[in-house]
Amino acid sequence: MENLYHIKPDIRTWISEISETMDIKGLWFFGDFSKGELPAEIKKIRVFTNNIIDTRSGTPRTQKDFTDFIMLDNIYQKVFENGNNIDNFVIFTGDGHFYSVVSFLKNVCKKEVIIYAVKGAFSNQLKETASRWVEYPCETERMKPYFRMILNSMYRIEKNSRNMKATFIKTVEQVSSYNKAPLDDVRAALQWLVDNGYVIRNTERFLGKAVSTISVNWHSVIDDGLWVPEKKEKTAEKQQKRKRRKSPARKNLTKEQKK
Repeated sequence: MENLYHIKPDIRTWISEISETMDIKGLWFFGDFSKGELPAEIKKIRVFTNNIIDTRSGTPRTQKDFTDFIMLDNIYQKVFENGNNIDNFVIFTGDGHFYSVVSFLKNVCKKEVIIYAVKGAFSNQLKETASRWVEYPCETERMKPYFRMILNSMYRIEKNSRNMKATFIKTVEQVSSYNKAPLDDVRAALQWLVDNGYVIRNTERFLGKAVSTISVNWHSVIDDGLWVPEKKEKTAEKQQKRKRRKSPARKNLTKEQKK
């Protein structure tokens, strides 16, 4: 999701969705938490579960990622140890390696297997084998980065110029050019904001002519989590950095390690 759509996984929403139709008995996260941004994710995951399986290799020189093998082994263990108490397996992966275990769970163990996967990184074979599947991000999630670009642009216009009014076409062109974002995607995101009442079309008179302008319902976009003022975002980032600097673990690191 990060690489393809620049969106962070929304664990809370996923768990909430699953809980509407199922009683969650266990929740496990697997990954090599020594890589990239994953170490920072551990704290977020602990809000929901302490079942975090670090799959990093025992030797730094080994390049192979064993996450999928460890997940597969864990799934087989769960079905043999607690199979009678489990009706459904929900697996977050798009990896075709999971085709066999999904087929086994569904056809041999008579379990329902639901796959959650990232659009554009989802094996067709795995999709066809699952009892049912959910693809992320949904259209609204995919457009969130463009929502922020549009709303930041309109906020700056309103803040810096009382006389300047935003128009649909000019906003799309400026946001696309400034952020080097696809014009069609920006247009679709702005149209969604209009269709859902977050951006309002107005008709104003300028030099004796009727002009169609747009304005933002700021209370709605903030209340519904579509936009956070840029200053607040930067302040939150700075606070997170300060916390990391002050953490006890960092005190024992060398200068090179801190870098």
